[in-house]
Amino acid sequence: MKPHWPVRARLYWCINRNVPSLDPLCSGIDEAVEVRIGPPGDVRPALSVDKERLREAINSEFRSTRAYSVLLGDERFIALNKVPYLDEMREVIADGVIIGKLYFEPVESRWRFRLSYPGAERLLERNIVETIRLRRGERIRAYDKLPNQGAPKGMQVVILDADGRLKGIGYSQGDYIRVWNVFYNKQEAPGSGKPASIQDFLRVNEHAFRVLESKAIAFISTMTSKTGLSVVVSYSGGKDSLVSMDLALKAGVEPSLLFNDTGMEFPEVQESVVQASSRYNLELTVASAGDSFWRAVGFFGPPARDYRWCCKIAKLAPLARTTRAKWPQGMLNIVGQRAYESMERARSPRVWRNKWTPYILSISPIQYWTQLAVWGYIWRHKLTPNPLYSLGFERLGCYMCPASSLAEFNVVRKIHPEMWSRWEDILWRWAEKLGMPREWVILGLWRWLGPSSAKQRLARHAGVRLGDWRKWYEKWLGGKPSLRIMERKGVVEAELKLPIDASPDALKAQYPAIALTLSGGQPIANRIKASITMEDQVVKARGTGSWIIEDLMDAGKLAYRWMHCAGCGNCEASCPTGAISISSGKPVINPSTCIHCRLCIYNCPIGEVFFEHIVAALAMNRYDAWRRPTRPPRKLVVKTAKKLLGRAVRETRMQPAPPPAWNALFGVNLNDSSIS
Repeated sequence: MKPHWPVRARLYWCINRNVPSLDPLCSGIDEAVEVRIGPPGDVRPALSVDKERLREAINSEFRSTRAYSVLLGDERFIALNKVPYLDEMREVIADGVIIGKLYFEPVESRWRFRLSYPGAERLLERNIVETIRLRRGERIRAYDKLPNQGAPKGMQVVILDADGRLKGIGYSQGDYIRVWNVFYNKQEAPGSGKPASIQDFLRVNEHAFRVLESKAIAFISTMTSKTGLSVVVSYSGGKDSLVSMDLALKAGVEPSLLFNDTGMEFPEVQESVVQASSRYNLELTVASAGDSFWRAVGFFGPPARDYRWCCKIAKLAPLARTTRAKWPQGMLNIVGQRAYESMERARSPRVWRNKWTPYILSISPIQYWTQLAVWGYIWRHKLTPNPLYSLGFERLGCYMCPASSLAEFNVVRKIHPEMWSRWEDILWRWAEKLGMPREWVILGLWRWLGPSSAKQRLARHAGVRLGDWRKWYEKWLGGKPSLRIMERKGVVEAELKLPIDASPDALKAQYPAIALTLSGGQPIANRIKASITMEDQVVKARGTGSWIIEDLMDAGKLAYRWMHCAGCGNCEASCPTGAISISSGKPVINPSTCIHCRLCIYNCPIGEVFFEHIVAALAMNRYDAWRRPTRPPRKLVVKTAKKLLGRAVRETRMQPAPPPAWNALFGVNLNDSSIS
């Protein structure tokens, strides 16, 4: 099923000026039409590198040096809209219509172009495209096979009816033509077809830009005056954070800059951050992960879209450490986040607190801006964007992020071969360990851990068989965990056998985290006492209720955390009482201050990501074991922690007092003697 975007942007086209508009009235100076584009509609202008890609892809597709100039030409304003595909695909918009789609073919590792009705019509008029004709009365549907009439294999072909009318497009498969798209309605191009420049675009959208900017500036001013907090701009070196920083300066705020250096950043990004700090004379704070990712990848393996351990180690942990030390009383964080970037960000409000850093109040002044608006702001105010955009990147971040496309990896390989070689060497070693085919590396199939639909589609497209996920999970772990559950007269006995030489010291040093009672003997959340033991490789739990399974799983997480602690410090940062610390590379908990809230388990990349996505998946024989109904949601864990911390403060007047971060998260003054 296609995802439903909570927010969608609309695209309008000014007919006479032949440029896109941010509002349906074209600032009152032109007539406009709406262009029907795919969701979420995060349209951006085609830059020089995009036009060069289009030229190469179109001329190669139709084996003509005239094809690009007939379809588009450099003199027109071209817009691009990203839509779902195996890798990257963008609707190419000019003259108020979608001319076709530019897409990166993962198996061939090259950009190609697929015609729409207006695009096919233009090439037909100049006799540039191969054609086949249907018999009179013959109808076609997508994926039908038609007799080939001489088109070379792999060639894109326009399908005509017996009277020469445009009916669809297909691809030559040798002996036959595979129908790909069927056109049911003729589509006219409403644009004038005349040349248009960036200045034309800026003039048409003058009023729209003024409205967007004034609202964003007013929003920043209001939030800074209301909160009275130190203002910090999260500066990533990308275009969105650049615009957000400039808006803050225009609002009369002089913010600090915060850069999260994951240890996997492009040198161009690092240079851009330093240059911005110097150019605008703003204090720069760097939350550095050092080489933590490269030390951890040997145990965790390649990160994936459904296995994001890297974010917790290389982003969240250093960010939490740095911000708590620098801004212990909290801060107002201006973030260049936009709703059209991802489904998660589309659901995010303009003001929020991150669950990992609750003392930070984050705001996004450009939450509902499209890329057209962002680039328009950059051009309008003559800002200097990161040079990586001119090389073909649409987003900036870790250079080997699993959320990236093969098209982006292709660019990394060209401009920074030494960086890509370092990462590829790791991938080849893991491919050998897991017994994966070479396509696992070449086609980026490592970007998904489980058998997701996207991974399966790409594998089928390339003709690759990956086999059962359980086999490579077992190789990942070096063994197979097993779970045994028995119930007798209401008492549940469960055993979890782990494929590691877990030491009983793991529970001895960390047992308060899963203790089921407070010092006063009062039960937590009405739980009845349970016993947790560990012998050799087996963790055992005995008690009543379905929650006993979660106690067993949490004990298993403690065993793995003890054996393979990454030293990221997430547990220390998340503990509301400072009860946990890393000693000699092992997590140790002080039983006198621990309140058994388990936040240190739920914030640990070993427990929250590695154990849940691999160990629990094998033990429970379901790759999405982390979705099991008995697993408490994070909101419930935080709610329980709030209750426990409040109770502990009342009963023991705990010292030292909880840090401001936890007051902010729980929404209550935990130092107040009247707390209830």
